[in-house]
Amino acid sequence: ERIPQFTRIEAGERLEGIVHEDAEEVIEEYETLSKTNQYQDRLLAGLEPVDLACKGHRKGEFWVHCAAPGHLKTSFALNYAYNNSAIYKKNILYIILEMPYTQLRKQLYAIHSSHGKFVTEWYRDDGYLGIDYRKIRDGELTPKEFERFKIVARDFKETVAGRLYIWRPAEEVTIDDIRRKAEGFHYRFGCNGIVIDHLGLVSPKRHNQNYVVELNQIVRDTRIMALNFARGNSVPILSLFQINRQGLLKADKNNGVYDISAISYANEVEKSADKITTTYLNKELRDKGMFLIGCLKNR
Repeated sequence: ERIPQFTRIEAGERLEGIVHEDAEEVIEEYETLSKTNQYQDRLLAGLEPVDLACKGHRKGEFWVHCAAPGHLKTSFALNYAYNNSAIYKKNILYIILEMPYTQLRKQLYAIHSSHGKFVTEWYRDDGYLGIDYRKIRDGELTPKEFERFKIVARDFKETVAGRLYIWRPAEEVTIDDIRRKAEGFHYRFGCNGIVIDHLGLVSPKRHNQNYVVELNQIVRDTRIMALNFARGNSVPILSLFQINRQGLLKADKNNGVYDISAISYANEVEKSADKITTTYLNKELRDKGMFLIGCLKNR
């Protein structure tokens, strides 16, 4: 009879109980929530239309962001990671599986260069909106831009209150490997959120001749990790996922709007994810500096 109390002490979260006996606890839980910042324990995408619709990314939720190659998957994830660590003071673990650590680092410093405090200070001079990542990447900043970049970099170091930790594994990793790394980070600093970039590059625990079976198992393992992270404490996880070619062709004909068939080759995504969002680009949108964002699921 006392097992529910024990599991709560062990995990820090309520894991079981007789639900109709929890009336007073449910009332107290609501009163606490209504009198405090509702987003205090949630992560935000940093894009107002998304955050208004989704009401934040809660503990234990599994969010999958889907797009075709080159359609802003990593940009979306970096914006999410940057805003939650730099603006909302959360500790984020970002697992990158397809590019070097230093490349991702440069992108984050470029994002910080677009912070409003720099735009407000420098816009009058030359229409400043941020430093071009490609110029940082290729060493082509003008002397004036380089002086600004040094100010941005040092400000990033001094003002970011949350920890944004990037991990690029030196070899193939499974979800179990990611969980162990994340829990080590959690017990040292406290982990408020995890980003996996991207799920298609995670290795299965057990190899199967059927790629779809392997991929569905990876998706399911990620969903379970979000719920059971740190002995039941739970954590929000944002994972990136690649749209199939047929889905992209259909979106091209449908003004950039995807349907769920775009991820049908891994049907576990539709079942396991709490939120599924998409980004879409074509030449016309890119030339205008715009993109489309859509939502396939919001549980």
